[in-house]
Amino acid sequence: MFDIKPIDLSEDGLKEIQVFLKLVFPHASHLSLAYLRWLYVDNPNGQAVGANVYDGSMLIAHFPAQAIATVFKGVAEKGLLALNVAVRPDYRGKGLFKLAGEAMFELAKVQGYGHVIGAANAASTKPWLKHMNAQLIGPLDVKVGGGGLPGRNEAHN
Repeated sequence: MFDIKPIDLSEDGLKEIQVFLKLVFPHASHLSLAYLRWLYVDNPNGQAVGANVYDGSMLIAHFPAQAIATVFKGVAEKGLLALNVAVRPDYRGKGLFKLAGEAMFELAKVQGYGHVIGAANAASTKPWLKHMNAQLIGPLDVKVGGGGLPGRNEAHN
């Protein structure tokens, strides 16, 4: 049996999340404690909402969402952006994405959030669609370039 708890935003809780995320995303050098504090705690739109799943004392799934300010159909609404969603590699395929996601959605509803946006990678798009009743809008186009912005007036440097 697994335990589901709201994410712990204390310093110890953030350290636990950092260790977990580095295990799941070993090449993600940006996942520092300062970054997680900035992202989860110091956001001017509100603190992160999320759920952690434990097997005993071991964190095995993490489903956080960052508070965002949005306008939906012309009305300001509290929203969330899900990111850093992860399941420990040796626990995948056990329904933990769904379990943690449902817990995060329930916490979000209780706290008055109206919607959740997710920018899923290739591995998590199918679980988002299958388990979170998400609507696929389309792929996220990413372009990388160098130099100045096109049409930039050099006199305004």
